[in-house]
Amino acid sequence: MRSHEPLAPLAPVLRKEIRELATGNSLWVLMLLLSPLVGYSFIQAVALYAEASRPALSIPELARQLSPFDGILVPTLGGFYLAITLLFPFIAIRLVAAEKASGGLKLLVQLPYRLTDLVAAKFVALTAAWLVALIPVLSALIGWAFLGGHLDIRETATLLLGHFLYALLIGAISFLAAALTEGGATSAILALAVTLGSWVLDFAALDRGGVSSLLAVLSLTSLLRPFEQGLLSIPTVLAMLIATVGFLALSVIWLPPGTPLKRKLSG
Repeated sequence: MRSHEPLAPLAPVLRKEIRELATGNSLWVLMLLLSPLVGYSFIQAVALYAEASRPALSIPELARQLSPFDGILVPTLGGFYLAITLLFPFIAIRLVAAEKASGGLKLLVQLPYRLTDLVAAKFVALTAAWLVALIPVLSALIGWAFLGGHLDIRETATLLLGHFLYALLIGAISFLAAALTEGGATSAILALAVTLGSWVLDFAALDRGGVSSLLAVLSLTSLLRPFEQGLLSIPTVLAMLIATVGFLALSVIWLPPGTPLKRKLSG
C-alpha cells in the first residue's frame, strides 16, 4: 500500500518549484513594477521628511517629534505593501494553477510525497520569492543610510516581520483560491476579492460605527497597523500565523484532483 511506501526527499521538489518560479515571468514582472514603485515611495518620503525637518533646525523641540520610522520607513514600505497586495497573489496562484491546468498535479500526487509536503515546498518557494521582492526595500534602506539617516533596528525588524507575515497570509489565501477554482484567472479574481474587500471594510469603518467597525477587525490591512507603530503584538503574530496555517490546511484538503466533493467537505 502507498501508506507504507518510504517518502522521497523533498529537495528535488523544492528545486523544481524554485526553478519554475525563476524561469517564469510572474516574479520578474513583479520586480519590474515593484522597483520603481518602492523607489518613488522612498524619494517622496525623503522629500517630505526633509521639508518637515527644516523648521526643526531653528526649533529643537520639533526635532524630537520627527521620526525616520514614521517619516521614511513606513511610507517606503507602503509601496511595497501595495505591490504585495495586488501582485503577489499572481505568483502564488501560478505555483498551483499551472500544474492543475497542465495535469502535472495528477502526476505529483502519484509520487511518494504527502500532499502537505508538496504544498509546503510550494510555500517555501513563495517565501523565497518574497525575499527577492524585498531587494528594492533593502536598497532604499541602504540609500537612506548613505544619506546620513538612521533607523532603529528593532522597529525596522518589527515592521519587516509584519510585512513578512502579511505576505505569507496573502500567499496562503491565494493558494486556497487556486485550489478552489480551475482557472488561474478565476483564482486571481477570488484572491483579489478578499484583499480588496479588506480595503472596503477599512473605508466603511472610517465613516460609520457599529457593525462596520466590528467588521473592520477582519480586514487584512488592520493586521499591519501594530507593526507600523513599531509594536510587536504577539496576539497579532499568532493570529496571522494561525490564519496562514488554516488557509494552507484548507488548500491541502481541496487540492487533490479527482477527490469527490463530499470527501473534501468532510475534510
